[in-house]
Amino acid sequence: MSPDTYKDRLRQYKRRESLTIWVGAGLAGFIALLTGDVLVNILRDAPPWLSALLVTSIVAGGSALGLARVKFEWAATTIQRKVADRTVSTGDSIPSDDEWPKSAEGWWMASLWCLVVAGVLMIIGVWWVYLGRWWEYLTKIASRLVEAAPAIRGSPTMTTEVFAASDLHRLMFGLLYPAVLGTLFFSLLPELARILTQLAQKRTGGEEEKSARIKTVAGCLIVLHFVVDFQLTSSIPDQSYKVLGFIVDLVILFVLFLAFDALNVSRPGQLDVRRSALAVAGTYALFILWSLFTLEITREHLPLLWGAEIIGLVIFVIIAIKRNVVFLCLSLFVMSVVMAYVGSPIVSSLRAVATGCP
Repeated sequence: MSPDTYKDRLRQYKRRESLTIWVGAGLAGFIALLTGDVLVNILRDAPPWLSALLVTSIVAGGSALGLARVKFEWAATTIQRKVADRTVSTGDSIPSDDEWPKSAEGWWMASLWCLVVAGVLMIIGVWWVYLGRWWEYLTKIASRLVEAAPAIRGSPTMTTEVFAASDLHRLMFGLLYPAVLGTLFFSLLPELARILTQLAQKRTGGEEEKSARIKTVAGCLIVLHFVVDFQLTSSIPDQSYKVLGFIVDLVILFVLFLAFDALNVSRPGQLDVRRSALAVAGTYALFILWSLFTLEITREHLPLLWGAEIIGLVIFVIIAIKRNVVFLCLSLFVMSVVMAYVGSPIVSSLRAVATGCP
């Protein structure tokens, strides 16, 4: 956004202030609906974590909206003071270095996303009971169909186990994950060898070389994150690995590759912090979905696991807004350590299930 004059900029600030009022009214409607008797009775049958996430998203959205309004109002006040002091006039052109307030815009977008998430969670909560009943109904029908066809299940000519749980597990963690990880290592190793050679020869290099080193470090940290994810998800017993879990893992694999690809490790040009951070944030959203599809295994570890995943999601969304490469690298390292710590007891319990140990 770069209006021509201070008058245009002031008009946009005032417009954004008005929008915050309308969105705030929508937020108040959410709160009124949430505290109403009808929705309370409906959400009573939904899982507690859903209600907790709903309240959290509404509170976070309201806080972000308040910060956005304060920052836009201050930006408008600054222009009004300049005009009152006759430092500038409303018809003067905006200097090129007087940018649109990124912080205010970031909080504004964060508030909108929080309210979207709150709306989605509210719809899920309303439909939770009915979807659960339909799921039980469909499961019973599928079980009866399988029980009613013993001849088909026992026929030597039928390959009914091609897409069994063990085959999906082997396909994902014996082929797809190692293939993608191998591709990333193949991209990183030449860059690492070149950088280590330059350091051994005490060559510092110019700005382009520094950028290449930063991209390589970020790439190594994404691979570390990748390895922690692989260690956690591959520990699921092969007989417990379902089709939905396989699909989510497949999407996670693709999104993690997008996060690495946005770094431009082996290509010229700057790394795309925003695209990489958004991709990593997407993996945390998918991890939450993955934990739902593996609920029978991860149930006892769910609060700690979800806490880490929600924190990771929020952190990388903020990084996408701020576009800070140092913050990206630091967060990748910290969240890899956190997920390794949180996932350690889960991996141990999953291995105990696989071996039949108590």
